[in-house]
Amino acid sequence: MRSRTDLTTLQLTIVMHVANGMTIKEIAKAVDRSQGAVKQHVANARRKTGTRTLSQLVSVVIASGQLAWASDQRVLAQAVPPQERQASPTADPGMHDGARIA
Repeated sequence: MRSRTDLTTLQLTIVMHVANGMTIKEIAKAVDRSQGAVKQHVANARRKTGTRTLSQLVSVVIASGQLAWASDQRVLAQAVPPQERQASPTADPGMHDGARIA
């Protein structure tokens, strides 16, 4: 698995919805795309991250700092540019250790 991801905004949105337990059908409706298009975006995101499963995909994206846990245990997208992720004072690479993904 690669530790660095370069996912599109739509791919990150889809991964966020996956992490929050939405079905492909629900995600397709939320992002106004077909179910087939959502599946293809997931496949592309898995290819880019070198992951095999949805759980691995979500874990890698969270570990990369592109998604973060909210206080209510929902996953929220972060709008932090890649060059600022390491320098961010709120970025704590260990904050996701032991986090459960639904």
